[in-house]
Amino acid sequence: MKQEVTLKDIYSIIQRMEDKFDERFTKYEENTNAHFAMLETRTNVLEAFKDNLTGKIAVIVIFVGFFVSLAGDYVKDLITKH
Repeated sequence: MKQEVTLKDIYSIIQRMEDKFDERFTKYEENTNAHFAMLETRTNVLEAFKDNLTGKIAVIVIFVGFFVSLAGDYVKDLITKH
């Protein structure tokens, strides 16, 4: 006995396949969005740390430069007095 496949059967099969693909793509998209959100959070933390560290290094460099110039002036005064 041969069963006939109707156009309605084909549409039904295609619809089930589309539903499965939609479900899988939706899960993939949700996982991808969650991963990107986690990466965005980590990036923000690292950028804040970098900005904080940059500010601290700038202040340290200013103080070191000031004290080196004072030490240079002191040594120059010692040399010129003798």
